[in-house]
Amino acid sequence: MERTHYERGEYAKSNGHKPAKPMPFEPVAHSALDLLGKEFAPLRWVLNNLIPEGTILLAGKPKSGKSWFGLNLSVSAAMELHFLREPVTACSVLYLALEDNPRRIKQRLQLLCRQYAERKDALSRLQYRCDWPAGKPGAEALDQYLTANPGCKLVTVDVLKNIRPKTDGRRNAYDVDYESIEPWKRAAERHRVTLLFVHHTRKAEADDVFDEISGTLGINGAVDQMIVLRRLPGDHKQASLYMRGRDLIDDPEMVVELRDGWWQYVGELSAVAVTDARRQIVEILAEADAPMSTAEILKATGKKNRSSLSTLLGKMVEARQLTRLHRGRFAITTTT
Repeated sequence: MERTHYERGEYAKSNGHKPAKPMPFEPVAHSALDLLGKEFAPLRWVLNNLIPEGTILLAGKPKSGKSWFGLNLSVSAAMELHFLREPVTACSVLYLALEDNPRRIKQRLQLLCRQYAERKDALSRLQYRCDWPAGKPGAEALDQYLTANPGCKLVTVDVLKNIRPKTDGRRNAYDVDYESIEPWKRAAERHRVTLLFVHHTRKAEADDVFDEISGTLGINGAVDQMIVLRRLPGDHKQASLYMRGRDLIDDPEMVVELRDGWWQYVGELSAVAVTDARRQIVEILAEADAPMSTAEILKATGKKNRSSLSTLLGKMVEARQLTRLHRGRFAITTTT
């Protein structure tokens, strides 16, 4: 098996030899035709067709349920369950709950295990810690752990901030963000595991949900896949879930709902059921000569509760049935 310069050095050290000096770069490229004939091991999916091996970033606002998502995936892998309607590959899991304590983890596990009591023993495959070194020492510790535990194929880090090294603020922010993830990503690639970082989004919403991820684009560029969990307006249980990644053919967008600690699949975001109230709003806007304000829509529907209408309009925007225009006016979303 061909090794990189870095891996040759690590291999030599592990066998009691001095690392070989890096070879000078050879400006030789490879044939695309030869590449077509080369065989690779199939990609591992921890969550079938949705979350593969590699470095994954899950972002959401505080208290949005992103920690529940990370724990859901971890428990599902240990117990070999389905999650979001898809099968999860059974494996050992390392769960780094860096903002939690054992008491809270136990409470959450008890809630999640209520409907899977017969599989509780499988949680022996889920190992946790509430502390871990930050920066490069943390990545090296992860590499050592994965070497000692080859059956571990999912590592959940909640949250990313707690393993990022401290900086003096004088370096380029993009470089700092990228380099804070890079050694962890190398460890994940070396052991072919899924490394899930739980992270935060900004307060302000953006046209592209992935622009809401906190930090510079160095974070987005360093990871292999991004997931954004965004609560639906006025709804404390449902959220929209967006995915974008290098190994995804499409960019899945779905509506999920938190029930008894588990995020459950509701439906594709574009196919959210059109209720009678939504249908009425669509019909009113279709007949209108121009986009309408909330007050104008309220009058046209004959309703009196402006607050509930505003919530519904927000959900329709989230589901891409409507588009919010300048000065709070709404129009039917058109596809091109």
